[in-house]
Amino acid sequence: MAIIRNVLYKNNPPPITPAMQAEIDYLKNMSDNEIDLSDAPEELDWSNATRGSFFNKNIHRIKIDDDVAEWLDKKGFAEHFDRFINQLLRQTMQKEQLS
Repeated sequence: MAIIRNVLYKNNPPPITPAMQAEIDYLKNMSDNEIDLSDAPEELDWSNATRGSFFNKNIHRIKIDDDVAEWLDKKGFAEHFDRFINQLLRQTMQKEQLS
C-alpha cells in the first residue's frame, strides 16, 4: 500500500497522522523474529536471482497523472487501481474485438 500511495501522491503526499507515525515507529522497532512470514515465506536461496527482474513478468509500470490519481482515490480505487485500470482496458479491448 505504501508503494501505491507513493505513486498516487508523489508530488503532494498526505500528512502522516499520529496513528500512522505510531505504526511506523512500531514497525521500525520490530525485531526480525517478530515478523510474520506465514503468508510469504522468507526466501533464503537467491542463487538463481536476476537483478532488476520481477517475479511476475506481466508487471508493467505506468505513470498516472495527479488529477487521475486524485479521481481514483475519491472513487475508492486507490488501493487497487491496477485492477480498475485493467478492467477498463479489458472492456475497451472486448468492444474493439466485437466491431
